[in-house]
Amino acid sequence: MNNNLIVSSFPHLHKPESVSRIMWFVVLSLIPAGIAGIFIFGISALQVIVLGVVSAVVTELVIQRIFKRKITIYDGSAVLTGLTSSL
Repeated sequence: MNNNLIVSSFPHLHKPESVSRIMWFVVLSLIPAGIAGIFIFGISALQVIVLGVVSAVVTELVIQRIFKRKITIYDGSAVLTGLTSSL
C-alpha cells in the first residue's frame, strides 16, 4: 500500500512574525486599557499594573535561573502575563 500523505510538524504556514513580536504588539494594544484604568480608578490602578508586571517578570527570571534555563524575559511573555493579570 502506497501512502502519499506527508506528515510534518507545524506551523504549515510561515509568516514573518515571531512570537516575541506578537507578544509586544499585544502589550502595545493593551496600553489604552491600562491608561483608561488609571484614569477611572486613579493612581492605585497604576500601582497594581506595575506590581503585576514586575512580579511576573521577576518570577520568570528567578525560575529560569533556578532551573538553569535560557533567560527569556525579553520576549514579552512575562510582561503580557503580568499586564493581563492586573487589567
